[in-house]
Amino acid sequence: MCERFGFDLNDSTKMLPEEVVPPRELGRLVLNRNTDNFFAETEQSAFHPGNVVPGIGFSNDPLLHGRLFSYSDAQTYRLGANRNQLPINAPKCPILYNAQEGASQMYIKRQISNYFPNLRDSNAPIPTDETPEANWEYAENKPITHGCPFSRGFHTFPGDKNFELSLRTVLGKVRGKPPTFYEHFAQATMFWNSLADWEKSHVISAFAFELGAVKDKEVRGRFINRILANIDQDLAQIVSVRAGVPYNPQLLHIDDDHPIRKYNLRAPIHKSPAISMGNQPYTPAGRKCAIYCCNGIVKSNLDALRAALTKLKVVIEVIAVSATPVKT
Repeated sequence: MCERFGFDLNDSTKMLPEEVVPPRELGRLVLNRNTDNFFAETEQSAFHPGNVVPGIGFSNDPLLHGRLFSYSDAQTYRLGANRNQLPINAPKCPILYNAQEGASQMYIKRQISNYFPNLRDSNAPIPTDETPEANWEYAENKPITHGCPFSRGFHTFPGDKNFELSLRTVLGKVRGKPPTFYEHFAQATMFWNSLADWEKSHVISAFAFELGAVKDKEVRGRFINRILANIDQDLAQIVSVRAGVPYNPQLLHIDDDHPIRKYNLRAPIHKSPAISMGNQPYTPAGRKCAIYCCNGIVKSNLDALRAALTKLKVVIEVIAVSATPVKT
């Protein structure tokens, strides 16, 4: 993907401009009611990206892998080891639940083993690559599968052979960051180039304000001359004046062996107009409007106003000075 987009798609700090990959509407999510019991359905819900069915694996996104650990750790601390047995989190179909015992255990396990390999439960749970038909159980001449009803077990995604463009090796997963993550400024430059003048003014003021809280002058200068200067020199020069530090840019040196040149890392385009809020279409749809009513209001005028706002898909809230009915 680096050849096409100029960066690693697994790098969560990067973005795909709409001019390169246009947005596609995949569906519609409608929230049409509140929970019946806030504690049981909200406080006890345990979202976790690791809750997947066999056949779905995980990409090499390091942010995802961080969440795969942290979510499980947090939910175990918050709700206990058997959080997936709570009604709001429990699956709606029978599963092979490999956890065992612990507080609030509600499943009555009839299998003896929850580990692999074993000699008792037909060697289940078992990877698909190691599932000989001899290990199947039969009932009425039909095999009884354990776990996923559509396969004989689970399958683990194999390691990639190219380490430099992946977080995996042929020996399995490894900790590390691929060199395709080593470009930090091109997309920041694209973002800056895409802003309207009034948006750039906001960004400059924000940098100046935040740097004003940094007491160490050397730290302020290092941020401006090493970070901002590699994004846009005009930006760095203006902020340096506001922050009260000398402008002495230290631009990034890129030699032939640097990953930026080796993998042709870059921003997909120089400028993305879709980034600027000034280019976004304005619509009142979805906004909330309050109509203040008092005694003497003309009902026909109120009805006409509500009809006009409803046609524009504006959410209307009629309010008054008290709960006493308003006299028309």
